[in-house]
Amino acid sequence: MATSLGIQVQIAPPHIPASSPPLSIPISVTVQNLNKTTPLTLLKWGTPFDPQANVLGIFHIHDKTDDVVVPLDTIKVSRLLPPRPDDLVEIAAGASVENVVTLPRVPLTTGHEYTLQTSGFCQAAWRLPLEDVKMDRLEKFQDTERVEYSSNVVSLQVD
Repeated sequence: MATSLGIQVQIAPPHIPASSPPLSIPISVTVQNLNKTTPLTLLKWGTPFDPQANVLGIFHIHDKTDDVVVPLDTIKVSRLLPPRPDDLVEIAAGASVENVVTLPRVPLTTGHEYTLQTSGFCQAAWRLPLEDVKMDRLEKFQDTERVEYSSNVVSLQVD
């Protein structure tokens, strides 16, 4: 689903490794800038680009067999302000950026069907290239947009 900022978040069906539960599940996430002329710079915090995305509660797994939400480990994170430049990611006009997030210790049951999705919000997004997001913009969150996102829903089954 495209957002008001013109980004689309897609996840690929994960490969479930053959091992005993709980499983670690690698998820490939692609964020596409649908705008063909304007680059975007996003604050990684709370998005699939966040180094701690695997435990921030932005991924959701639903057990279709038992009609229950699968509990995932989550944490709350306090951040030092202002963000650092390495807390940002640029998506060039019309381009995509991919990241793999590995969910730890997911309690899936053999023989069950599941759905997987990521959703949340980007706390700050600029319709600018990364090089134009200077420290004063970071300190004041100047000229930013807050963007809610929701990916496609993929099915998975544990055999």
